[in-house]
Amino acid sequence: MNAVDSMIKILKSPPVSLCVMCDDESILEEMDEWLVNDSNLGIKKSDLMKIGDWWGTVGIDDVRRVERFLRTPAEGRLKLVRIFGAENMNQEASNAFLKTLEEPPRKAVLILYTRNFYKLPSTVRSRVILITVQKPSRDEIMRILKEVEGLNEKKIWDLFVICRMSYKVLKFLKKKGKIDSSSLNFDRLDDVLTPDVELRISLYFEKLLYRVIESKSEEEILNLYNEFLDHLKKVEKDRIHGIVKKFLKFISYFLRDSLMARVHAELIEHKEFFGYFMKSVHDPADILNFLRELRTVYESQRGQMDHELVILWTMLKLWKTFKR
Repeated sequence: MNAVDSMIKILKSPPVSLCVMCDDESILEEMDEWLVNDSNLGIKKSDLMKIGDWWGTVGIDDVRRVERFLRTPAEGRLKLVRIFGAENMNQEASNAFLKTLEEPPRKAVLILYTRNFYKLPSTVRSRVILITVQKPSRDEIMRILKEVEGLNEKKIWDLFVICRMSYKVLKFLKKKGKIDSSSLNFDRLDDVLTPDVELRISLYFEKLLYRVIESKSEEEILNLYNEFLDHLKKVEKDRIHGIVKKFLKFISYFLRDSLMARVHAELIEHKEFFGYFMKSVHDPADILNFLRELRTVYESQRGQMDHELVILWTMLKLWKTFKR
């Protein structure tokens, strides 16, 4: 049974509290859109409430709003509350929400959407039913990209790295079915694929990675660093933390695939793609050490990330690891 089937079954038996987890928020957003628009569930607009986003804190005032909302009678079959970025709920809010999660009112369905279930307090985790949503597999992503007309092998691998990070891009390409390869110059890719500012920055990571590795000096790295900061100025301040963490995740994917291509003979396709970068790496242990350091930085940067320092450190470390 897949995640959608599980949700349908559970929603038929309110009251219930559940948590839906996937590390790509765009997949969760798509599931939520399906949920609130499904006519078979018969959910009235007046019975819907959405709290939080993926970057801001969910606080005690948000919980009080939910409780006031749940005290009003339902007009339809369900009264549905969705909390986005539930892992960002602060301690005061989570403590206040425990009783409601454990004993939701009649007809109430509480859904916590999270990118990491295990960042929720144990007291919250024990009071919800967990549904884990799987991202498309590597094979599925490659199959979809190979079915898109107009993509050569190099463009497929470029987009593969991006689609592993962003389901939105994969969904767009699958729906489009045919692409003018000339429009996929990475200087124009953001305009081709989406008007969404945050996703444009995510797509920018791809070309930034190439430019960092190709840089000839630390001065060039500093120029790229300042360019990156200029892009971040286009984003609301409370979303910058999430964008930077996406950047770190993107680099970690690249490092992991580079390492796998070097040490696993069965991934010969990857060797062809990453061979250009790997020529300058004398010891795979350098990549492994970079991955470990990057993971430490990623896990340690909770709400107090020094964004500028983290970005600069990552770019310089990437350049020194792969510099030609």
